[in-house]
Amino acid sequence: MNTEKKPAVLKELNRRAKRPNRLRTEVNLWRLQQIAEKNPQKILAVPGKVLSEGNLTAPLTVIAQKYSQHAAEKITKAKGRALLWAELPKQKPSQILIIG
Repeated sequence: MNTEKKPAVLKELNRRAKRPNRLRTEVNLWRLQQIAEKNPQKILAVPGKVLSEGNLTAPLTVIAQKYSQHAAEKITKAKGRALLWAELPKQKPSQILIIG
C-alpha cells in the first residue's frame, strides 16, 4: 500500500477531472497566452479541453485531458509542449497552475 500523500494541487486536479463532461473546463489558446504572460515558468493544467482560438507568441507547457487537433498543432508549432493528463504526476506540483 502506498502511504505517500498527494500534493493538494494534484488532489484538486483529480477532483475536477472526475466531473461530468458538461461541467469540465474549455479554454482557448488566447486565454492560456494571457495567463502564461502573468505566470511565466508555470505548467498550465486544464481539467478539460483546450480549444484552438487564438495564436501563441511564446512557448507554453500545457497539460489537459483533451486538445482540439488545431490547438495541439499550434502549441507545438510555437515550440511548446501539449502534454496528456497521464503525464501530470511526473510534473513538480509547485510549477502547476490550475486553469478553469
